[in-house]
Amino acid sequence: LLAFSAVFGILSLHAKKPTKISTVSPYNKQQSLGNASSSEKIFSLEPNEEYVYGKVGLHDNGTVKYTFAITRKPNSSKELYIREKLFPYSGSQPLQGGGTMRRNNNPADYDLFDYFVVFNGEKLGPYDRIYEMQQDEGNVDYWVSGSGNEISFASVKGQRYWPIISNRTYPSFWSVRQAPIYCPASGKATFAIQWGQNSFRLFENGRLKYDGWSSIKALEYSDDGENLLYIGAEKNPRELYVFVNHEKIAGPFNIVNHVGAGFIPKTNIPYAVGFNNDVVDGRSVANYGHVTIGSKKIPVPDGHQVGNLSFAGNWVSFIVTEVHPNQNNVFKDKTHTIYEYNYKTNELKKHDGYGYHTAVLSTAGNTFYYSAYSQNGDALLVKQGGEVLYRVPRSQRGGDGNIYFRVGKNGDFFTVITDSNDKQRVLYNGKPYGPAAIDFATIRYAGFCAETGKPQMVIALDKPVGATQRRFINGENYFNLEGDFGSDHQRIFATKSNDIFHIEREVLGPNNRRHRVFKNSKPMHSKQYRFIAQLTISPDGRRFAALVSNSSNPNATLNFYHTENIQMHEKRSLMVDGKIIEGNFGAPIWSSQKQKFIVLQQVGNDIQLVGL
Repeated sequence: LLAFSAVFGILSLHAKKPTKISTVSPYNKQQSLGNASSSEKIFSLEPNEEYVYGKVGLHDNGTVKYTFAITRKPNSSKELYIREKLFPYSGSQPLQGGGTMRRNNNPADYDLFDYFVVFNGEKLGPYDRIYEMQQDEGNVDYWVSGSGNEISFASVKGQRYWPIISNRTYPSFWSVRQAPIYCPASGKATFAIQWGQNSFRLFENGRLKYDGWSSIKALEYSDDGENLLYIGAEKNPRELYVFVNHEKIAGPFNIVNHVGAGFIPKTNIPYAVGFNNDVVDGRSVANYGHVTIGSKKIPVPDGHQVGNLSFAGNWVSFIVTEVHPNQNNVFKDKTHTIYEYNYKTNELKKHDGYGYHTAVLSTAGNTFYYSAYSQNGDALLVKQGGEVLYRVPRSQRGGDGNIYFRVGKNGDFFTVITDSNDKQRVLYNGKPYGPAAIDFATIRYAGFCAETGKPQMVIALDKPVGATQRRFINGENYFNLEGDFGSDHQRIFATKSNDIFHIEREVLGPNNRRHRVFKNSKPMHSKQYRFIAQLTISPDGRRFAALVSNSSNPNATLNFYHTENIQMHEKRSLMVDGKIIEGNFGAPIWSSQKQKFIVLQQVGNDIQLVGL
């Protein structure tokens, strides 16, 4: 971090009184858009104010969770600062890397605005730029609390970042690496921040709790919001403890990573996995001591390693590994033991004797499934309790060809076998899978619908990389296509039908690509677009919607929808069922309650929630 004495010398020991907006949302868990009018006013724009971004979030039951919009007003006289980008922009990450901001002496036209956030109808700002706190999560859903009433993000004003945590604005910070650590889902104004070199502060419910700690990280609340957990070191950063409600439950450790402590999902039961480094016979050995789950301390033998915890129903699973150096056999240089612990009955089971690589594959149907190998090289699909569901002998793998398994919610499973000639074949519940019983190059995706358990797959027929021939499979529906498919993630399997949507592209020249939406091998609109984002379909596959653009800006990555100024500067059109809907819209989302797409739209001087 840069120049802490200069940065923090001007700030008092205690935080300034934070500004706050209303936490009352016009939408609650009981409200259903299905009972609402065809349009609802969210916000009225001021003169010269423009609506540039809009998103709607839904609860699991289909009711509206939150509305989020960004507006802007011209301000050509503002003094702008911008952070150095250490890597070229890519994907959904607004920025990457660290460092502080420098003066921008040649600002782009899209930066010469004041930007505002309108969250559940309440206006915050103005800001120069708007990001997630760590600037690596472009999905606004992750900025919003579980209730939908609170939002947390980082704003840029001048040369500083101003954190907004659960609707409150807190004192600024200068570097991305200094960004607050907090729990956005909780809706709590509790966070830790590096206030100076090796000096952390913890604020609980907006008030300073601790000052001058050498480390605080991985802050989390239990699902009921009643228990606070964090990893901290008061004086020595190499003596880390896991705290719950400010009481030590595990440690001291040299290392506890960000997934090494937390609460079992939907409970207030904490867990902790940390270790100390020792030197044994000239090599570094990590000694874990215990895995802590609630009040249970599960001992780990010295010299063994512990993998990440997984959760299914009342069970917790983790893999304990012992390394055997100088075996000259990849299937015997490690021994893996599966631990399964029931935190309600206190039952502990161990299944050992696995070699090479063992991992939790799935928690389908609240049951653990593991991908493992025997010590003679057989590939194994193992069910919770140690039952071997399927075995692929090493002799049937074409030498040491790769094997991977996929398991569905009903216990059905794929086995994808790669032979020594890099050809693949697929078995379904141990038998040749008809739609994939062909000679093909590689599986691009193989899985099961989370809701129905039906198989879903994308196969590259001609070659592993740069393939132009695909087979798409969704349940009983499958077909072949030839074309340029770009990123394979731009496809959607309908959950309540066997329909398959995908985006296909045509490359016309450098930085000149055209995209079109297909359904079951047929194009759904005649005009192609340079960019298609937020492709959304109805569960029955009958309807689709997306944001499209023909912008010629080579720096705009409009296949993504996020809050970077340059992306919001470019105009997009809303396409519904292949037709352009005139107007200024945000991103569409399907409402099961309304049985329509719902979206934020500018209507006159108002931002409204509308159904289409």
